[in-house]
Amino acid sequence: MKLAWSSVLLCLAACATAPVDGVERKTPRVELEFRGNASFSDGKLASQVALDLEHIERRTSPKSSIDDAAYSLVEFYRSQGFPDCQVDYSVADAPDARLAASFRISEGPRTALVDVDVLGARFFRRSQLLEELGFDDLDSVLGPHWFVERELDSARAALASAYSAEGFVDVRVEPPEFVFDDDRRAARARLRVDEGARVLIGEVGFAAGLDPELVREFDVRPFRGRPASPRQLFDLRESVEELYGQRGYPEAEVELVELGRDASARAALEIRARPGPRVTIREVRVTGNAKTARSQIVQRLALAAGDRYDVRKLRESFRALNRSGLFRRVRIELEPGGEEQRALLVELDEATSTEIFAEPGYGSYEGARLLGGVRENNLFGSTRAATLEGLIAERASRITAAITEPRVFGSEFEAGLALFQELREEPSFDKSERGASLTLARDLERRLRIGVEYRFRRSEVSDVAAAAAVPDATADVDISSIGASLTWDERDSIFEPRSGNLLRCGAEFADRALGSQLDYLRLRVSDSAFFPLGSRSVVGLAWRTGVIVPLEGTDVIPIQERFFNGGENSVRSFAENELGPKDASGEPLGGEAFHALSLELRRTLWGALDGALFYDAGTLVERADDLFVFDDTRHALGAGLRYQMPIGPIRVDWGWNPQPRADEDTWALHFSVGMSF
Repeated sequence: MKLAWSSVLLCLAACATAPVDGVERKTPRVELEFRGNASFSDGKLASQVALDLEHIERRTSPKSSIDDAAYSLVEFYRSQGFPDCQVDYSVADAPDARLAASFRISEGPRTALVDVDVLGARFFRRSQLLEELGFDDLDSVLGPHWFVERELDSARAALASAYSAEGFVDVRVEPPEFVFDDDRRAARARLRVDEGARVLIGEVGFAAGLDPELVREFDVRPFRGRPASPRQLFDLRESVEELYGQRGYPEAEVELVELGRDASARAALEIRARPGPRVTIREVRVTGNAKTARSQIVQRLALAAGDRYDVRKLRESFRALNRSGLFRRVRIELEPGGEEQRALLVELDEATSTEIFAEPGYGSYEGARLLGGVRENNLFGSTRAATLEGLIAERASRITAAITEPRVFGSEFEAGLALFQELREEPSFDKSERGASLTLARDLERRLRIGVEYRFRRSEVSDVAAAAAVPDATADVDISSIGASLTWDERDSIFEPRSGNLLRCGAEFADRALGSQLDYLRLRVSDSAFFPLGSRSVVGLAWRTGVIVPLEGTDVIPIQERFFNGGENSVRSFAENELGPKDASGEPLGGEAFHALSLELRRTLWGALDGALFYDAGTLVERADDLFVFDDTRHALGAGLRYQMPIGPIRVDWGWNPQPRADEDTWALHFSVGMSF
């Protein structure tokens, strides 16, 4: 089939003109023909040669672009598992086109890589090697791993790098060898490695004449016995330079000299250094702050005029300014020169401080939702943030106005004041809440955040299903409470974590002494952990629990303040809030305590599409005293799909109830945006 792909895919319109050597000339049009391409469409192949033909008019001999295109086709086929592919071509003039190119493709068999053997490998296990080399999916049920010779060439370098990282400084890896079946539809690869001796770091000493105090302070013990790999040697050198930097020497140069190896291949090293000048900050110069007050910037710096230079404080200052979110670029460095008194230069590029945002979403219960608003991150140049945001969904709405002070009285604490109103239609009642909160929080380190909060809110309930109205459980109440929270987050990704842990703990105490009409203690804990399985799979484990304990003066917790269970983010064999105690007509009543456990296997299927298998279990009990009673635990088994989007994954989950009761469905389907945990 002949298709003139060039006019669209190759941007070579027949009537386009291009100046060459000052002369307007028609851009050559290329008509493409592909023959013998059983595995890929004409359009797919045309896209592979688009770059080769994009500027064909600039070639002295346009036919050389066709030669490049043929080479690109061969490389494409071989990258897809066709090692024997050959491409011939012919070029002719045509009456209706400047050039007509015909590509004759001999695909050959598509070859699967079925085994990779590493001969001479004793230090690593086979499973470790396959994962290190990127061949851990050879036995995958999802399809063959196609033979690509370039992958094996890369594997040779990766293998040498892996051994080098473990201290095998003299390792040698031979070029890969291949063995094909008779029909060339399966191939086995063989790599030969000569490991050599594994060299470890032995005694580490300091050259004469170095700062005695620094020599006493530096601890070499963590490096002894470690592999003498490039990374370990770099870390040792960097550690000494870091110590010099902490003591005021920004230009210290450190080198490691190997003095020899003992019979057990332990290398003796000597540390040598040229410290350079010891620097004191003469002044701080700030540039680029068109809006932000200089005082707010200097307040975030850990170095001031008169301080001894300290590389740790330099990094602290950079992180503090960068973390503020007010600047597109932050650069902090010493004034050039070899003097002992130097200026600290702070160069900034301010970011746009006003944001208007809109974030669509969807939940199987709430339906379509849209979160939007406006945020000013640098109110009047004070670095304070002000936010007005609203959420609207089919069964919920919320509006919040908040102001945040990022550094209370120049400290590391962040304070926030918020006003809010929320409406939500639950399965058995409608809930309305409005109030205000005052928070104080601080990051103790990069992963750990703690906070305290005072909150006052009016909690109202309406449209309660008649049969669900238990005495004293449908009251409108004013709640005044204080709370504390802790968050530990070491996940490697917010949207699609593959490793790490997320722990959240919270406590809320309401009492009449605070002006509350309810007295209770509410505790919540959630913990999620992620464990990678090879390069394409991850196991996630999540546990969530909560309890609300009525205190003296309160006998019944109103229905709108109770916990509920079941739904897209808990036990997925149930619809929203449908797990747990119900009244005579089947309306959810909620409870004072709950548990939810989820185990999920996630695997990349193709591109941005992931699949998942999951197991959920959960309980909901009427009384807090029964928190650890698991007699009525309910379960879910299911599968789902996730498609990664910039706003988070679009998620479809199907949950099966293995023991449905008379008033329960056997399965539930959930469609939402975002992971379940």
